Amino acid sequence: MDDKEPLGFRERVKEAIRSGGGPATMASKTGIPVGTINKYVAMSSAASLSNVVRICRSLGLTVDELISGQTSPPLRVTENPPVQMAGPSSPALSGADFIALPFLDIHASAGPGAMAPVHAEVRTVISFERSFLRNLGAMPEWCKIIGARGDSMTPTIPDGALIVVDHSQTEVVNGWISVVDVGGDLLVKRVRRRLDGTIELVSDNPIYPVETIGADRIDQLTIIGRVVYFCRAP
Repeated sequence: MDDKEPLGFRERVKEAIRSGGGPATMASKTGIPVGTINKYVAMSSAASLSNVVRICRSLGLTVDELISGQTSPPLRVTENPPVQMAGPSSPALSGADFIALPFLDIHASAGPGAMAPVHAEVRTVISFERSFLRNLGAMPEWCKIIGARGDSMTPTIPDGALIVVDHSQTEVVNGWISVVDVGGDLLVKRVRRRLDGTIELVSDNPIYPVETIGADRIDQLTIIGRVVYFCRAP
């Protein structure tokens, strides 16, 4: 492969696995199943963010270095002031091809509910390719990263997953997974609108019943944003 040609994300992961000693060695170093590693090498599956972190740690790289393909300068961890949950971000690391998304110190509940904070601290930033986010149907400048806590959205979104939320997409669209504020509780659910105007909040875990919000409670519902990407547990 021409060294001057920019590598795609899956190609960079494949190259990182090769440089780390191959699938078997990297499976041992990272704890990622060798079958999953082989899928990354075959480029038939994109590595989840959690596995990207494991691969980076085993190789002494930052996440930004692997995603961008650049080893200099390293990822700068910024101490940003508190930011609001809505509105476009202004991250420290950005450019024509990449944008640094703030990773907020909050969790949306994939369960009974978590209090929705007015402000949240930024833990760090993680750079994504703008084209990757656009291909997901997102507006990169309006995306932020938060955590998901609970099992109501399993197997789709596991407990402890990181989710990328596009705050520009605040409409109710049937089937979308969204982060919603219901009376001060921050939830991650699939949303559906019935013909009578009732909004349903649906869990992917069948043990959880569908939650309904009637017309008399609709003012208690705020769509914070659409979940456009999430990190699956290995």
